[in-house]
Amino acid sequence: MNGPSSTPASFRNRLLFRDGAIAGAGLDVFEVEPLDPDSPLLTLDNIVVTPHIAGTTLDTWTRRLDFAFSNFQRVDGGAPAEFLISF
Repeated sequence: MNGPSSTPASFRNRLLFRDGAIAGAGLDVFEVEPLDPDSPLLTLDNIVVTPHIAGTTLDTWTRRLDFAFSNFQRVDGGAPAEFLISF
């Protein structure tokens, strides 16, 4: 999202009221998940809604596996892992 529609609510309203500023949208992430089955967004014919998996493709899985294997090789060879995540 960018430009004058800068909040999820204003984006949703522009889609709902069809003011012409946004012709359509593919939505994958919502303020509250899962999206309420009674959401007015689900009645629109100018959107596509996915269950937070739109970015997953065969190519992304291949890249993830390549990255993970490369990290295993780095650590096995004594080098630090890339992109460590701490919890």
